[in-house]
Amino acid sequence: MSSAPAVAIIGINGYIGKMVTPIAFEALEQKRIKELRILSRKFDPNALKGLIARGATTQNASYNSLESLTRALTGIDIVISTAHFSFPRDADSHCRHDGIAGRRLETE
Repeated sequence: MSSAPAVAIIGINGYIGKMVTPIAFEALEQKRIKELRILSRKFDPNALKGLIARGATTQNASYNSLESLTRALTGIDIVISTAHFSFPRDADSHCRHDGIAGRRLETE
């Protein structure tokens, strides 16, 4: 039997993110996932405390920086992104997301 995966969620404050996040917390509580890492560009201090109290880890990340995303997603097995990006302003951000999609990021 394989070990439970580490999961990261990007975009928890949006419409879909608000529906996905409770399911992820349920999976964490049931130990179907070993880590739930929430990524955000900026955390509300009260929301941050609530996420940590429920067992999530949190990570600030710039979605426009491959270095920042790589650091934030190191050790993560599954990424759920519900973040919305609009073109053409965020086209580079889409490319950066696509550039790391499907890669397992390990610490060196």
